Amino acid sequence: MKKSDLKIIFLLFIYIILFLFSFYYVLNWFKDSNSIAKESENILNLIDSSLNESFTDNTTNENTINSNFSELEQVNTDVVGWIKVNGTEIDYPFVQTSDNSYYLTHSFSKEYNKSGWIFLDYRNNINELSQNTIIYGHSRYDSSMFGSLRNSLKTNWLENEENHRIYISTKYKNTEWQVFSVYHLPNTNDYLATSFANNDEYKNFIDLIKKRSAYDFNIEVTEDDKILTLSTCFRTNERMVMHGKLISSN
Repeated sequence: MKKSDLKIIFLLFIYIILFLFSFYYVLNWFKDSNSIAKESENILNLIDSSLNESFTDNTTNENTINSNFSELEQVNTDVVGWIKVNGTEIDYPFVQTSDNSYYLTHSFSKEYNKSGWIFLDYRNNINELSQNTIIYGHSRYDSSMFGSLRNSLKTNWLENEENHRIYISTKYKNTEWQVFSVYHLPNTNDYLATSFANNDEYKNFIDLIKKRSAYDFNIEVTEDDKILTLSTCFRTNERMVMHGKLISSN
């Protein structure tokens, strides 16, 4: 057999291996996505996900929220809140554990799944807010988890002020946040500090993340404000980030 024939056979073998690997990867991606979609649907069927009403209806009984979280805790005791971001598909319960890695590869029901789930930074306490509260999620191509967060970079999202709200509900209170910065940037962790040594350090942090914004929201943020940060992937080696400041808590 000629060397040229051996080379062709070898290349064909490599191509077949690459094809099988790619097929396996795509198959597993769809499997994980379908599993997460079913799990999300089950959660929405389990409770009334229209928690947004509790922010506009002052007569809402807190026991309604407690009841909802009781249902969620039967599935996962790590649940600590529910997040909804206007103008996106983000409308999920979120969880917290002792690290920032477990829920990168586990679903709400704690099944292994590379779609992961939405989770609170282990350093934060959702009921005793840090200066910067951080919530993470994967950016899935089907827009699940934090995949639809990239919508916030589009002109039609940015120019609609109704979109500039984030709502969080816990067992004990509801909070509303005003978006003041959205951007993507190369991988860095300089926006992931949860607390600061002094007001000057905090002010420098605020100035940094405001300057990065792809849009001028014209929102004042001071050292007295509490900040919420949503963090996800954008492209390979890039991050997508949204920041909001606390404007209501009840």
